[in-house]
Amino acid sequence: MNDHIPTHEPRTVAGLLSPTFERINRGEESDRIPFPLADLNRLAPHALTPGKLIVIAGHTGHGSTTLALDIARNAAVNLEQPTYLATLTVPADDIAQRILAAQAGVPMVRIANGDLDDNDMRRISMATGEIKAAPLYVSQERTVFNNAANGLEVKLAVVDGAHLLADPTTVAARRLKNLAMSSGICVVATVPLDGRGGRNEPYLSHFDSLYPFVADADMVLLTYRPDVVEREHPRAGEIDITVAKHRGGAVGTATACIQTHYSRILSFQQ
Repeated sequence: MNDHIPTHEPRTVAGLLSPTFERINRGEESDRIPFPLADLNRLAPHALTPGKLIVIAGHTGHGSTTLALDIARNAAVNLEQPTYLATLTVPADDIAQRILAAQAGVPMVRIANGDLDDNDMRRISMATGEIKAAPLYVSQERTVFNNAANGLEVKLAVVDGAHLLADPTTVAARRLKNLAMSSGICVVATVPLDGRGGRNEPYLSHFDSLYPFVADADMVLLTYRPDVVEREHPRAGEIDITVAKHRGGAVGTATACIQTHYSRILSFQQ
């Protein structure tokens, strides 16, 4: 594994702080990509920053992939930040339809069966223009993305299904963290929680064999939908996103609205 560990010359703290002072003097914010959810941004305003590894996990059907796709779509389509999206759990064309449905606000089932009215077509036309102009690159490659080797200069890399990477779990987790640090990008990775406890709220202890992703992550987000456990739950349509690990930051839970028919998550303020 040593060949994957980046090496850097030692630098003084003053030298490391120089870019920060220059940015402050220019009156600029730190280099970050905001979450697409207001409450999550308030809880972790500086999470999606260069060098960070963010892990998203949940039991099957609890919205982890939807959250990851929303982060990628918001960064690339709405904020025009170059984004790499590796989809290892869902075919690329399905991912494209999910992104279109979320951006257009048109149900996925109507896009799939072609049952669209004039209003749907207007929404899809507008969303298609926004998506075509976005620096969003989709791949089904099962190896760790390399910024330089792929000829892309991205700010964010999202890997949906990081447990399916070609490397063993421990190596994959470490390589994703090294990618974030050596390339100066933010990496977001989804992994599933192990089967036990699937009808209960998730905890870090549910990772079991995938725990190396927790160890290397700067932040771990756990997703939970009460209506997956109980269809008629009073909180049907809500999703809890818990910051369960946050190096140097706060932990807590942000609640949002999940619209599964559009494959997107929205803040309640929207």
